[in-house]
Amino acid sequence: MSRVKNRKLNETLRKNNRSYIHFYNRFVNMAVTRFKWTGLPDTIDERYLEMNLFGKGYCLFFKDDIIGYLALPCTLNGPMDVYDIPIRRMAYASNGYNIWRDKNDSVIIYNNSIHANYVLDGEYYADKLYQLDRAMDVNAAQQKFPFFVKCDDDDFLTLKQAMEKYEGFQPFIFSTKSMDLKNSFQTFPVTVPYICGNLNTLKQSVWDEALEFLGIPSSREKKERKITSELSAENGAAASSQNSDLFMRKQACRMINAMFPELNVDCEFNYDAFKDIAAAGEPEETEPEREVE
Repeated sequence: MSRVKNRKLNETLRKNNRSYIHFYNRFVNMAVTRFKWTGLPDTIDERYLEMNLFGKGYCLFFKDDIIGYLALPCTLNGPMDVYDIPIRRMAYASNGYNIWRDKNDSVIIYNNSIHANYVLDGEYYADKLYQLDRAMDVNAAQQKFPFFVKCDDDDFLTLKQAMEKYEGFQPFIFSTKSMDLKNSFQTFPVTVPYICGNLNTLKQSVWDEALEFLGIPSSREKKERKITSELSAENGAAASSQNSDLFMRKQACRMINAMFPELNVDCEFNYDAFKDIAAAGEPEETEPEREVE
C-alpha cells in the first residue's frame, strides 16, 4: 500500500514540477526576446547578453585584444564612483576565460533601473500560474469520479480492480456470479462544483500581469491602445516596466558608442515579436451585413 501511495505522490510531484517549469520557461523566453539590438559586432551573442541581464541583472561590454568585442557576465568590485557604479569589473565565461576591466575600457549593461535581475519575479509568477493550473486539473478530475463507494471487506479488492478498469476507459468490466452487484456495495455521490472557468479567468489575469511586468501589452489592452511604433502613456503598467528596462539599455548603447566610436549600437523594444499578443482578445472586425434588396 505504501508503494502505491509513494507512486501516486511522485506522480503528483512530477506534474507539479512540470507545470511550474513550463510557466517559468515561458516567462524567461518572453523576457529575453523583448528587445532587438542593432549594430552589435558579430562576436557578441544577443541571446546570451539578454540571458545574463535576466539572470544576473547586468553584463559587461568590452573589447578583447584577440577575440574582439564581447558581452559577458562579470563580477563587480569596488571602489565605487560617485554614482555607486563599480570602477573595477572582472568578465568571465564558463570555459575559464576571465579578464579584468575598469570604467575606462568597458561598459556595464544593466537590466533595469534598480540594477536587479528577474529570476525571483519569474519564480513568483510561475508559482502563481502553476498552482492555478494544477487546481484546474484537480477540479476537472473531480468531475470524473464524484462519488464514494462502500462495500464489504471481501469485495474490496474486486471492486477496486473494477474501478481501475473504469478509470482506464475499458469498454467492458466483467464480474463473477458470486459478486452481488445489487446489494454488495453502495455509492455516495459527492457534489464538487465545477470552477475551472473561474480559475482559468484568474490564471489569465495573472498571466496578463506577468506580461505587463515585462512591458508587454497584454490581451486585456483595449483596442484603441493597440501596439504601435512605441507605447503611449495610456498603456500604464506595461509602458512603465518597458521604459525602465529600455532606458538602461539605451544608456549603455550611448556609453558604448562613445567609448568605441567605430560602433553604432542601439536597442529597441521588439514590437513585432509581441504584436499578436496585444491583438489577442480583440474582437474580429467583420463586414457589416448588407440589406437584401
